Amino acid sequence: MELIKIEIDNLKVIAKKIAKFKRPFVATIGNFDGMHLYHQKVLAKAKEWSQYYDLPMVVISFSQNIYDYLNYEENRITSTKQKAEYIEKVYESELFIEVLTNDELVNTPKETFLNILKETFNIVRVVEGADFRFGAQGKGTVIDLQAVFGLENVWVEPRANEISSTKIRKLLKNGDKQAANDLLGIKVK
Repeated sequence: MELIKIEIDNLKVIAKKIAKFKRPFVATIGNFDGMHLYHQKVLAKAKEWSQYYDLPMVVISFSQNIYDYLNYEENRITSTKQKAEYIEKVYESELFIEVLTNDELVNTPKETFLNILKETFNIVRVVEGADFRFGAQGKGTVIDLQAVFGLENVWVEPRANEISSTKIRKLLKNGDKQAANDLLGIKVK
């Protein structure tokens, strides 16, 4: 798996690297902090679609959670390296792109973000969680993805429970590693 770190305002780098695949991608996009059970369901579906449609899988993540960036905080559960290694090992993604969280990303309109996904990243199918948001002020939703890529090309994983990275961070902060482990599906030391 190739790991690429980019800034949203420097997309020429990614365009050249993506061109070598010569095929469109199945993508999933998100912070994936902690790689908890809900993330695992989304990634498993992306892998399933990648295999079914015989397309390479790309995972697009961010260097920092937008909320943390805007509030000058750093609360990550997993590093980029940990996420990338886990995703490569378990989900066999061919490409992991980390987009730098900065003012340009935070202020990117949803329409621009969608265009980048479709035109620059060559994405044709998308797998997302039901609460996925993107673009300036989080105005983009899975409904926007469906409008651009087509209903049949966007899988929306329903959120059946309240598993979240925020909840896991709170559990870890309070020293409740067992409850965090239950939501992560892996053991935190």
